[in-house]
Amino acid sequence: MRFQVTWDGPDFLRTRHAIKHVYPQCERLFVSVLNVTNADYQTAHCETRGGLYLYQSSSLKEIHELLQFVQEEAFVKAAHTIEDRRNEWEMTAMFPLWKASEGKVVASFDGLHAVQSTSGKTPWFIADREHLKDAFLGKVPLFACEPEMVQDFWPTITALRLERLLLSNCTTQAPVSVGSIEAVDSDLQQSYRGRAGLIMRRVQRSTFLFLKRQNTGRSTIGIIRKE
Repeated sequence: MRFQVTWDGPDFLRTRHAIKHVYPQCERLFVSVLNVTNADYQTAHCETRGGLYLYQSSSLKEIHELLQFVQEEAFVKAAHTIEDRRNEWEMTAMFPLWKASEGKVVASFDGLHAVQSTSGKTPWFIADREHLKDAFLGKVPLFACEPEMVQDFWPTITALRLERLLLSNCTTQAPVSVGSIEAVDSDLQQSYRGRAGLIMRRVQRSTFLFLKRQNTGRSTIGIIRKE
């Protein structure tokens, strides 16, 4: 690959290097005469098409910076082009997934993946809630991003229509009862009856006493004052 330059751009770029900080006094020469531009959509396109292999050994922080740069140039500034180029971006392997080992996630990502595989299916999800990340981590492939950072990539999510990958949108909550209320604890019942009788003798007539047994096996005594 032939490396090119930009006048100004992020430090993490691999295929094009910004020269503003190297030759700050030569801006007129490079920008006005040689027409060297700042990092833009074409730079993002070049980084994700021909230069992704250069990011395989990068840190997750650098990958996130690349995604945010692509997001800004392709999905924010050039949002009007996304309808024509959505499929192209969906097939671009630029999303890191958590690397799992025996159910535990190590501090690295498992390569870069596209939104769609060659079979047309999306092979991963986005954990946008902490409890969902804890529940599914190591069980299904997850986008390598902490739940609190998901909002930082929202323009990308909406541009590529990734809302369907959010675990909060593709999972359901099912209430689970804990304990049993079928068996009556006679000793506990007699104890509460005795306490209730004592309380009834001490509270005013303008109050109402109720006894409620919860599904945790414990009982709660409450006093409600009548209006």
